Amino acid sequence: NLILVHQDGKIADCVRHVDASVSSVRLVLPCLPYEPPPPQDKLSPLTVHKELLEQTLFSCPNEKKMDKFILERFAGLSPAVAREMVYRGSGLTDVVYMELSRTQILAISEQMHLCFKKAEECQFEPVIIYDHNNKPVDFSAVPLTQYPGQARVSSLAETLDQFYMDREIHGRMAQRSSDLLKSVNNLLDRSRRKAALQQQSIEDAVKMDKYKLYGDLITANIYQIQKGDKRLLADNFYEES
Repeated sequence: NLILVHQDGKIADCVRHVDASVSSVRLVLPCLPYEPPPPQDKLSPLTVHKELLEQTLFSCPNEKKMDKFILERFAGLSPAVAREMVYRGSGLTDVVYMELSRTQILAISEQMHLCFKKAEECQFEPVIIYDHNNKPVDFSAVPLTQYPGQARVSSLAETLDQFYMDREIHGRMAQRSSDLLKSVNNLLDRSRRKAALQQQSIEDAVKMDKYKLYGDLITANIYQIQKGDKRLLADNFYEES
């Protein structure tokens, strides 16, 4: 959300209005006093020491996914970075606590400690992740070794600019491709219907001479036809005797 606040602490306006139907804890509406978001009770990567980091990881419930637990207990991490920490320490991403050995958990803790230390010193290595269609799918302030397609960017600001610009371009291309494909399919359907009508006309034309002959014979022998007759036996005067 983006919230503009007056000097007296009241909300001037905001991009997303949050009323009682959305949240009963924190209302975000014009003219109401601004209230900061409720504390998330998470550990700060910039202040947590190594021993507490290890203790926290070892307190993960057995059936809990390790990356989800890290995401819930530490502030400022994205889902991709949480998975990356688990991947760097264990070689796995989709794994629960009980499937990890003590050595792997300690390795995850060490990777997190190193990552947090670099963040504290503002030593970032931003990357953008692309899929096989060269579509940007995510970005990160640290390399994500779990993904094969990633591009290094020189700064965090440039990362955001590049990511959203590429996504906008890819979105436009996808929309144009969709529109073009729809037009082509409509033209193909129309052409197929025309071809079917033409084929039917050709088939009808093949029988035209036979039906013309029948019509001429019926006209020539109409005096022989009585009411209720279903068949007419007539000489074909077009054939040589």
